[in-house]
Amino acid sequence: QACHVLLGLTGARAVSVHFSDELGSLRQAYRHAEGGLNDPGSLEAEVSLVRRACEERTLVSAVAGGRGWLGAPLLRLGLDSATVLGAVALGYAQPSASDPERESALVAAARLLRDARVIQLALQRSRVQAEIFEQTADAVILTDLEGRVLSWNAASRELFGWSAAEAVGRGASFLVPESELPRARELAALARSEGRASFEAERLRKDGARVAVEGTLALMRDEHDEPFGMVGSFRDITKRKQVERMRTEFIALVTHELRTPLTAIYGFAETLFDLWDEVTAEQRRKYLRIMLDESKRLTDLVTDFLDITKLESGAVDTVVTEVDLEAVARRAADLFKLHPNRPRFAVEVAPGARKLWGDEEQLYRLLVNLCGNAAKYSPTGGTITIAAAADGADVRLSVADQGPGIAAQDLPRLFEKFFRASDTVARKTPGTGLGLTICKGIVENHKGRITIESAPGKGARFIATLPREALKTP
Repeated sequence: QACHVLLGLTGARAVSVHFSDELGSLRQAYRHAEGGLNDPGSLEAEVSLVRRACEERTLVSAVAGGRGWLGAPLLRLGLDSATVLGAVALGYAQPSASDPERESALVAAARLLRDARVIQLALQRSRVQAEIFEQTADAVILTDLEGRVLSWNAASRELFGWSAAEAVGRGASFLVPESELPRARELAALARSEGRASFEAERLRKDGARVAVEGTLALMRDEHDEPFGMVGSFRDITKRKQVERMRTEFIALVTHELRTPLTAIYGFAETLFDLWDEVTAEQRRKYLRIMLDESKRLTDLVTDFLDITKLESGAVDTVVTEVDLEAVARRAADLFKLHPNRPRFAVEVAPGARKLWGDEEQLYRLLVNLCGNAAKYSPTGGTITIAAAADGADVRLSVADQGPGIAAQDLPRLFEKFFRASDTVARKTPGTGLGLTICKGIVENHKGRITIESAPGKGARFIATLPREALKTP
């Protein structure tokens, strides 16, 4: 519309507007021409004129191919410099003398087009920033200087559970646990004085649960360098904290569990080497038995570490055959005949649940780990039941004991690496906290799932639900 008005005011037969992009390259935004001003020569002359107007930053004119051209740059003036936003060009069917009125109209039109371009760029940047704000993976919250929420993006809804309608207008302190309020105030004061503050803390979800976050607070200032609000970004670091905790637990485990058998092996080997002739044959046999047992314990620990690594990386070799679950269950039960607790085993395999497709050695390891766990916690002479029952296309393979059971607060974490239950019995029972993690990995490798049924004083029942034919090759 502006270009057609300009044609009427100046009597030109062609008009075009070119805008500079963020990299300074010119692109044509609009062009209208008539009276033969669309030929290649006219187009080339027009582009050349536009480039001159931008380079010289002033009104320019040219004659080419018997036609006249007039161009003006779109300049955004600053205190110390001028930015070229583009140019506007007019074309005439024939050259004409300089016309101050026409040139004045073109300059005025260039100013108006410049202002329109500035507004257009501001709106584009605003839309881009709004989209970035909404789509960023971090929870980003804008507040005023009083701490009231002004804006709340999609990641904030996902992380904290409140919708924008619920959060906007509230004081941001509703996200802060009461115990963390003093530190939150200190962080806000630091951000105001220094312009920025980074931290790790806990914040509240809508359901009241706490979530570990890595956060940044930054002070926002206007064009006069006056503060007008605060932007906070938050990232969920729950998984990172879990990894850090597991790393700490792993170091403690290595320090204790691996050093203990190594110390015993080293000590008795040194004794035999130095005092071979002074110890009796019975003592030698006793020391060698201890060394053998501790070596086996050390081998089992290393095997557990390797199995966990393979299962988590997907590098475990799976040899799929039709597995006889009853035979595997009896083989696992026979392994514990000489266990100090002398458990009794009951193998109960229902019709239709005896066979499934899977890796026999992995399923054997699954039952050995579950039975070993049950044997450790069972009372002397207690019964451990290995059962298999059909459940549609699945088989429910379970191991149940008559031990002390598991506290409710420990159930959600039971399959985590290195986790040990918090009760006294569990703390007194040796173990690495890897066995159940391996069980979970084996079951998931068979496309199944593992669950627990337990209560304090009522024993525990681990149930692996395994599809019969998920791993069957065509």
